[in-house]
Amino acid sequence: MSVWRLSLARDVPGVPHVLDKEEIFVVLSGQGEATLGDDRFEIHAGDALVVPSNQLFSLRNSGAHAFEAIAVAAAGVRAHMTNGESFAPPWTL
Repeated sequence: MSVWRLSLARDVPGVPHVLDKEEIFVVLSGQGEATLGDDRFEIHAGDALVVPSNQLFSLRNSGAHAFEAIAVAAAGVRAHMTNGESFAPPWTL
């Protein structure tokens, strides 16, 4: 498993992508908007979000303050972007 902390700035759009393994976020602070396929969810400090594998997904800061979360995914997970690019994020190796 790989675990990392992420911080999302305000007014930065989420980047739609698909992961080939499940990813879990635990929100530490702030407010975010997660888009999974056609569904949108508001997530807040204390919430957990499970993103299934092979699901189009994006996450953005939708609040007035910093959005921070812990993310967990299997080591070696690959991200597939909508433009066809595919890569293993360096923090998951």
